[in-house]
Amino acid sequence: MQEYIDLFLNFIAENKAWAPPLLGFVAFLESLFMIGLFVPATVILVAAGALIGADALPFWPISIAATIGCFLGDNVSYYIGRKARFGLLNSVIYKKHRNLILRSHLLFRKFGVYAVFFGRFLGPLRSTVATVAGILRVPFFKFQIANFSSAVIWPPLYMLPGIAIF
Repeated sequence: MQEYIDLFLNFIAENKAWAPPLLGFVAFLESLFMIGLFVPATVILVAAGALIGADALPFWPISIAATIGCFLGDNVSYYIGRKARFGLLNSVIYKKHRNLILRSHLLFRKFGVYAVFFGRFLGPLRSTVATVAGILRVPFFKFQIANFSSAVIWPPLYMLPGIAIF
């Protein structure tokens, strides 16, 4: 996996114009239901932060693209939860990752709609919280407020350690 991450980072360092859309796409995939478990966006964003700190990449276009990507990814995941609610609860995915989905559900019991905000920063839960919000029928407007506010903070926060190195 590390060699693919290195190839990706080398590509965006050499092709600056591709960096924002590709990092936005990585953030999108990281936020998608269950797919995010297999996408190392956290590592990639920290490394992209190092490239930003070394003045190899621009901060604002990448931050905006990653924000849009994770915002849209959570919206797709929320929609999956709303539309596939009962089918999802009986699916193989649910049975295989039941503990992870139940942890997201517990986060909602404890924090309500704020779970959408906090879930963005909790590694493996990131890819399930938005879907659980859809399953639980969290009101769309409240979901969007929590989703947008966390999406604006998440990419710069994860790039900050890499930026701080330089």
